[in-house]
Formats: sequence, structure tokens, C-alpha cells
Amino acid sequence: MNTADGVWNRALDYDADLVMAGDVALRDVVTLHGSVMNGGLTDALQSYESDEEFPLDRVIAGYEYLGFAEVAALIASARPRVTEAASDPDACEELELTLDPQYDLEDEDLTRALRLRLEAAPGDFAPV
Repeated sequence: MNTADGVWNRALDYDADLVMAGDVALRDVVTLHGSVMNGGLTDALQSYESDEEFPLDRVIAGYEYLGFAEVAALIASARPRVTEAASDPDACEELELTLDPQYDLEDEDLTRALRLRLEAAPGDFAPV
């Protein structure tokens, strides 16, 4: 197993106590990304709006850290709209139709970003 795979696997181990900035950012992003892949961006933002373990401000910072500034901006701008529409099913459906397609990251994009971050700042991750 290479270093990137080890870091990725550690991010998915929710029993692992992560303290390094890179590890925390990766786990935050992978967690929200998985939710987006399962139910769309609107649903993921509704689910994580009040999450204490994965606060959206930190998740947004994680996307920025991994080089996804446009996705971070999308999440930040969508967040208040999703909160506002939460009690209106029609508004939620409209947001799903407009916001969800704008999130175009794939797992491979995250893997590539991790490899680049590991090369640029290996000290941001705990040793594997």
C-alpha cells in the first residue's frame, strides 16, 4: 500500500483519532462527498448543517485546503439557501435541481488532490 492509500484509508477509519490538518481536512471532505454522492448536495447540506463532528465551516475549509476553492464557494453560497428552503418541499426540490448538478467532483478528483497535497505538504499528514 502506498502512502496516499494509507492516508485515504485512515480518513475512512472513523475510530482513528486524527489531529493533523491534512488528515482532518481529508476526512471532512470525504465524509460530505460521500453524502453528496448518495443523496445530492442539497440533502448533504441539510444533513450536516448542525453536525458537531463535521461542522460545515470546517468541511468548507477542507475543500479549500485540497484545492477545490470553487466547490468550497458553491457549498458556502448554497448553505443559507438550503437552510432557508428546508421547510418548503417545493423550494428544496428546486434547489436539488439547480444545486446538485453543480457539484461535479468524483472520487478520482479527491484522490488526485490528496496525492498533490501529500507531495506539497507531507508534514500535514500523520505518518502511515
